This record gives sequence, structure tokens and C-alpha cells, in this order.
Amino acid sequence: MTSFALGRGYRLAVEAQPVRGSAGDRFGKGTGSSMEFQEFRDYQAGDDLRHIDWRAYARTETLTTRLYREEIAATVELLVDGSRSMALSPAKQQRTQQLAAFLAGAASGDASLRAYSASDALIPLDAELWQSEQELRFDGELPLSEVPFAGALRAGTVRIVLSDFLFPSDARALVKRLRGRAHHLVLLQLLDQEELDPSFRGNIRLEEVETGSARELPIDDRAIRHYLDRLERLGRSLAEEAQRAGARFLQLSAGQPLEALVREVLVPAEVVAPR
Repeated sequence: MTSFALGRGYRLAVEAQPVRGSAGDRFGKGTGSSMEFQEFRDYQAGDDLRHIDWRAYARTETLTTRLYREEIAATVELLVDGSRSMALSPAKQQRTQQLAAFLAGAASGDASLRAYSASDALIPLDAELWQSEQELRFDGELPLSEVPFAGALRAGTVRIVLSDFLFPSDARALVKRLRGRAHHLVLLQLLDQEELDPSFRGNIRLEEVETGSARELPIDDRAIRHYLDRLERLGRSLAEEAQRAGARFLQLSAGQPLEALVREVLVPAEVVAPR
């Protein structure tokens, strides 16, 4: 089963602000032609004659019209970090692509999906990409905090951002920028197992994957503890700022299979739910 097909068995459990548009399973305050009955009101010129309650007319000689709730489709914006660090290892690259395809599948049918690779610009991702399991490109040099968003993102959406967030930034400013005018924001931090629990020790040549710069450093247990402390502070600050902004922050391990991430993280956090 593809990741997209797996996602079709789930739905997004977070709601967007309703936006009038094509049919979906979220409802607006207006009335329309869906089959979800809302109420009766007196007939008005121009009403659809098919919606007149003729039985009520036979009893009361008053024309009344059935009103139905207007079906609307929410918009989901999926931003996938397209920087080189998301392909640090084959496992991290694969899990990034799987999670993106899964979320696209979960949004399909219930919402209008607008997916982007956040590389050196916001690059729209075609819907066929998810079903065909084509590889995403991870060649961006700009960190997510600097990718230009102007004019691309909408108000009132569910915005899901998939990134490792391993770049210098102020957590409050970053969350505020990513939230923008979205109705709901979900931040998913995907980290490689070596980023979560480094196993290497000794004199190591470390290369910054996005800039190509390299340094040789002695890595011992003390250095690892310092790194893990900084990583923990990063996650805590992002979680705190997300909570402050009414958003959600989740940390995911690329070392876990997709099905486990869905079952053990995304479902309990009420990001998705089985259909």
C-alpha cells in the first residue's frame, strides 16, 4: 500500500475556517443544495420549487421551503521543507516523502489541498506526485525561516509544516511567521535517529549539508550531552510558542515506520483520525 493510499483511510482531525467553494463535508452558515437538512422557512420568490413542502401546504395552505446547509470545502496547506537537511539520510528522506504523501491522502476528498515544497521559494507540488510516489527534491539552500511566502499562502486554512527546524531562528518569530493568517497550524518536526541520539564519537569531520562548510571536531560524551540539551531546548521553545499561538507541535523520529508514527503520534495527538 502506498503512503497516499494509507492516508485515504484517515481524515484530518483539525478543522479549517470554512471557505465557500466546492462540496465537502464541512458546512457553512449559508444555505445551498446539499442533502443536509437545516430548517424550514416561508417560500420566497426565486426559491427552488423542488424544495417546497407540499404536504405542509396541503395542511396550512402556506408555502414553506426546505433549507439545506451549504456544503463547503476547507483548504489544507501542506508545506514540506525542501532543504538538503531533510535528505540527511535515506531514512529521513523516505520518511519525509511518506509523511507528506500520507497527509495529502488524509486531506483528499474532504478538503482542497495546496501542497508546496518550501525550498528557495514555495514550489507547488502536483497532486499526481503523491499517488505516483515520485521522489521530492531536497536541494534548497534557504532555511524555512527565510523562504519567501508572499502571496502564496491563504487565510483561514489548516496549515501543516513538515520540517526538522534545525536552523538558527527565533522560535516566537518563526511560529508567528508560519501561522500567518491560517486558522490552524500544525508543526511536525521530523528528525533522523542520529539527530535524536548520535552514536558517533571521536575526531569527526562534520559537514553542514545546506552550505557545504565543514569542520573537524572532537566529539565525546560531553559534546553529545551539550548537543542534546540544545536540541531539547529547541523542541521545548517551539512547543511553547506553538501553544501560545494556538498551534500544535509534534516531534517525529524517522527511525519509526510510517504506520507507527501515524498510530502512536498523529492519531493520539488528534492530527488525524481513522475514517
